[in-house]
Amino acid sequence: MTTGPNIVAKAKSYLGQHEVPMGSNSGPFVLKCQRDTFLSGTGWPWCAAFVDHVAAECGVRLAYASASAHDLADHHWASRQTTHTTVPGDVVDFNIGSGHTGILVHLDHSTSTVTTIDGNWADKVSEVVHPLSVVRGFWRIPGVHAAPAPAPRRLPLFTIATSASGHRKILFRARHKHRIVRWMMHHTLSRVAPRGITISRPGH
Repeated sequence: MTTGPNIVAKAKSYLGQHEVPMGSNSGPFVLKCQRDTFLSGTGWPWCAAFVDHVAAECGVRLAYASASAHDLADHHWASRQTTHTTVPGDVVDFNIGSGHTGILVHLDHSTSTVTTIDGNWADKVSEVVHPLSVVRGFWRIPGVHAAPAPAPRRLPLFTIATSASGHRKILFRARHKHRIVRWMMHHTLSRVAPRGITISRPGH
């Protein structure tokens, strides 16, 4: 069985891994994380993708591997923890920027802080001390300490990747991207130009 210490050790093994180039939300390691979500492409905030990657590498791949910190936490509500039940290896959901997440290393009640391993913190994997006041919640990866798996849920057509810097990016699942774009173009153009658009050659 995978344990919390296994999750922490794996997360710590990636400390220092960073974007290439910095500020790009891309690079060899970042791409590995992003490929462990249900999305495709690169260039988007990857803190949640880092959690997905750590889980996958520890043999407890998330069935619902979102790129959104809050979306991940909300989906795994069945394994949410309190400040008194959370243990190292759990996932911390933060109210930082537009949404952020990381792997819990230590919760210090005396200083009201949490120490976490975060992907996409200063463009790299970092060990960070956060005030407990910015924590939105804790949840346990299914399969770690026998945490229950959430009820099956259809993967969404799109999600919004979030970051501590406040950056948001709408991401579509690859096989539905063109269908959604066509639908959006049709409905947008129908409002902007309800009678259609005439395209003429210059001089005509």
